[in-house]
Formats: sequence, C-alpha cells, structure tokens
Amino acid sequence: MAMLMRKRNRKVKLASRIGSRRNRLLLFSIFSLLIAAVWVSGVGNQNPGDQYLIATSDLTSFTQLSEAISTTVSVSLGDQKHKYIPADSKMTSWFISKPVRAGELIPVSAVVPEVQSSCVAMKLNLGMSLNSGIHKGDLLNVWAADSSVSNGTIPVQILTASELLNSATATDALSQNVQTIELCVSPAEVRSVVNAIAQKQVVIAVLAR
Repeated sequence: MAMLMRKRNRKVKLASRIGSRRNRLLLFSIFSLLIAAVWVSGVGNQNPGDQYLIATSDLTSFTQLSEAISTTVSVSLGDQKHKYIPADSKMTSWFISKPVRAGELIPVSAVVPEVQSSCVAMKLNLGMSLNSGIHKGDLLNVWAADSSVSNGTIPVQILTASELLNSATATDALSQNVQTIELCVSPAEVRSVVNAIAQKQVVIAVLAR
C-alpha cells in the first residue's frame, strides 16, 4: 500500500507541475499582449511635431526662399517654435538676410520681406583655392598683390569681411584649375576690386576672424 500511495503522490505532483507550467505560459502570453497593446497605443498617440523649413544647401544673403533651396521636417520645438519658419508660413517668399548652413532650421530672424542691402556682387579669380572648410555665407578678407615680384610690392587688403555668395572651379587655357568666387562688395570697396582685376593682381581670400 505504501508503494501505491507513493505512486499516486508522484502522479499528483506531476499533474501539478504541468498545470503550473501552462499557467505560466498563459500569464506570459497575456502579459506580452498587454505590453504590445500599450506600445502600439503609445506610438499611435505620439505627437509627430509641426512642419518647419530647413536649408538643403548653404544659403547666402539675398537668396529667395523656395522649394528648390529648402525642405520640410517634422519636429517638436516646444517654446522655441516661434523662432523658426513653419512650412505653411507666408514668409516662404521672403529673402535670406544672413547665412544659414545646409541642414539647419531656417530662423525667422534670418529672413526679410525684401532685399535690404547696397552691396554689389563681384567675381574674382583666386591665385590660391579657398580652404575646404569655407562655406557659402562665410565672411572673407581679400588681399591682392602684383603678380611680378620684381616690383617689390607688398599685398594690400582690398576687402574686409565680405560675404561669400558663390564659388566655382574651372580649367583655364593652361589646363590649370582656377577658382572664381563671388563676393558681396560694399560700394566703398568696389574701386579696390576693380583695380585688382584691371591690374591682373594675384588675389588671395582667407576666412575673416
């Protein structure tokens, strides 16, 4: 009888273990479903943010805002939202008043309804290419000197903190790469630039500090 009783006890214990395992699996499944439901609910209710304009390339002064030079991004800015241009803003036809780097949100403070500057866009061929870290919109100091060293002349600064509007590199008749830059030149400095061009001086531009 003792042996029979022990066998029955084993069966009872085995049945108890199986039942406990099933319960654990059931509870685990229910718990997993609850977590999934909460996660899906949270994603569905997440605030995607408002649409704002960002620059797709380096923007210089006097550039008119358009779809060609900007795109939209969804972002939540909180208290800072009034500082940047919404995608549906009427300011999308305004002009850039100060440089904005590619990938940056376009600030409201960086645009004006119309161009407000007396500077002149002028092009210069450089004797030495710009540093690779220089971008459109950066301010440059420009120096010029006679190409003939026999004259004993020293370089003269002809432009101070002029904004770089554009740059391009082309090959000249001697198969050499020549970089041409376009700068915003103030009326007072136009004469110096014209003289450097007329005298075919060597022109060097460096980042203004």
